[in-house]
Amino acid sequence: MELEHFEPQSEGPGKKMNPGTKPILSANLDNVSVILVNPQHPGNIGAAARAMKNMRVHHMAMVRPHTELTELSIQMACGADDILQNARSYDSLGDAMATAAITVATSARRGRRRKDSLSPREMAELIAPLTLDNRVALVFGPESSGLSNEDIEHCQYVTCIPTDLAFSSLNLAQAVLLLCYEMNMATFPKRQRKRVLAPQIELDGMFEHVRDALSRIGFLPSDDPERMMLVLKRIFARAGLDSRESRIIRGIMRQINWYRRAGAPVEEGPKDSGS
Repeated sequence: MELEHFEPQSEGPGKKMNPGTKPILSANLDNVSVILVNPQHPGNIGAAARAMKNMRVHHMAMVRPHTELTELSIQMACGADDILQNARSYDSLGDAMATAAITVATSARRGRRRKDSLSPREMAELIAPLTLDNRVALVFGPESSGLSNEDIEHCQYVTCIPTDLAFSSLNLAQAVLLLCYEMNMATFPKRQRKRVLAPQIELDGMFEHVRDALSRIGFLPSDDPERMMLVLKRIFARAGLDSRESRIIRGIMRQINWYRRAGAPVEEGPKDSGS
C-alpha cells in the first residue's frame, strides 16, 4: 500500500489563464489527504475511499491498520480502488502527518481538549483556502473508539460533527464523506445572487393599491386602517419585493377590485388587526 509523495499544487493568482479557462477554484483538494488511524474493518476502508473519490479527495494514508485490504475493501470502494492501491501504511501518526502543514483531528466527543472544536463547515471555510499552497491532513480514528487524546494533541485543529448526543457514533466512511463534502463545497466560489429591489415610488403605489382594494372588501378596520397597513408594510419589507413582484401584488389587488365591482358581498373587517 504505497502513497506517492506529492508536492503542493499551487493554483494561486500568479498562474496565467487562457481565454475560456474556467475560474480558478478557491481551494486545491490535491493537497488534501485522509489519514485513518488504526482502521479495523476492510469494508470501511473501501467505503471511505469511495467517499473520498466522490468528493475529489484522492490521497489516503493509514496508521497501524488492524486489517489488510481484502476483496471486500475493493467491493466497498466501488470504483475507488485506485485510492486503495496508492495508499501508504505508517507506524505512527507523526510519520503520516510529517509533510502536512495543517492537521485536523476528527472527534465525536467534546471535552477539555475539544472545547475549541470547529464544525466541519467552519473547518472547511477556514482551511480550504490554505490548500492552495499547503498540504492538509484530515485525521480519523478507529471505528470502535475514535482518536485518542494523544492523537488529537498531535493535530492543530479539532472538528466535531454535530450529532444526536444520545447517538453520536458515525460509521467511519460517513464521517469521511461529511468532512470531504465540506472541503469540496468550500472549493467553489460563493455566488452572490444579484437582486434589484423595487424602488420606494413603486412600493408606495403598490401600497395605495393594497389599501384601496382591502378597504373595498372590508378587510381594513374602518376606525384605524393604517394600523393594519403598517403590519402589511412590515411583512412586505421582510420579503424584499422586486419590481416584478410588486406588479404581481398590484395585479391581485386589481382582481379583488374587479370581483368587488361584480357585486360580491362585503363582510366586516377583522376585529383584531394585530400590532
